[in-house]
Amino acid sequence: MGEDDRAALERLLREYDRPTERSRVPLLDAMEEHGGIDEAHRLAESADPGERRTAARLMLLLPDESHLPWLERLVRDPDEAVARRACRALAEQVRTPAWRAAVERLAAGPDPALRAEAARWLSGR
Repeated sequence: MGEDDRAALERLLREYDRPTERSRVPLLDAMEEHGGIDEAHRLAESADPGERRTAARLMLLLPDESHLPWLERLVRDPDEAVARRACRALAEQVRTPAWRAAVERLAAGPDPALRAEAARWLSGR
């Protein structure tokens, strides 16, 4: 991914946040075309919490089963805002067998709040 794609993604995310009565689907399509899924994974590895928040946001906007390993880590992020966004993104992913397995791992984990949240997702609430 080049700097042009990164700049385009930043512009598209800002545009997505603007109030509009038009469909945002073309913006999402453009984010995907500019490598938003791969960029989300790259940003998830960043030491910068702001970049990890952007990663979780991209994973929310562009659901993809490939996000699951990163989301499993980001829901435990030491930055509360990152963890919150990652939880929201994980909750909104397509419920595939891989999603269920990831959420079951969280439901069996050591964090009581995350266990409760994962149990809620598994129950469909």
